[in-house]
Amino acid sequence: MCELSALSLNEGIKFLAAQVTAPALFGHAAGDALRALAIKWNRVLVWALGGSSDGTVRATDTRVVDPVVLWNVTAGGNISMATWRVTNRAFEVAWQVGSCVRRRPNNEWTVRM
Repeated sequence: MCELSALSLNEGIKFLAAQVTAPALFGHAAGDALRALAIKWNRVLVWALGGSSDGTVRATDTRVVDPVVLWNVTAGGNISMATWRVTNRAFEVAWQVGSCVRRRPNNEWTVRM
């Protein structure tokens, strides 16, 4: 028989994962709050580009590390400023696009200009 025990945040959880397609998360205030939480707990935040219809992030999803969070946690300590600037610039464009996109209940996407 297998026993489950409580996970220790310090030892059991290495990163946070969220879906890019989650409504009002990527590019929105809730995404900023998730970034702040990851930084507070010194955890890398990855954004999953796939995901299932029920919102579950799976290990097989393609993931992108959030450069804003990475720069502010110890895991990002070996990244050069030049590399971070280029990566962050590209990611920030995607973040701004995310702030313009709204998901409708029937899974259609609209872009607010």
